[in-house]
Amino acid sequence: MALWRTARVGVRLTRDGVEFRGYFVDEKVPWAEVVEIGVSDGVGELGETVFPVIRTAEGEYDVAGLTGYTRRGRNRRVDRAVRRMNAYWASVRPE
Repeated sequence: MALWRTARVGVRLTRDGVEFRGYFVDEKVPWAEVVEIGVSDGVGELGETVFPVIRTAEGEYDVAGLTGYTRRGRNRRVDRAVRRMNAYWASVRPE
């Protein structure tokens, strides 16, 4: 059971919104509720971290599966993921 749950953890962008598949809880955020997709930072056990974040009027959803480590405050892989997420959001955003 634990292996199956671990294998399905992640984030999926769909035409309807963002699906967060967690170890115990799944959440769906419709695109109409998204106000920004950006980068947030923190400090982890291995140093400074940066990760994509989906912001809504109700709060933030961390895309922790795409966390990157950095010494300079930026991570190219995370920046690229955020650019791609924003491009997809722009293509499906409700008017």
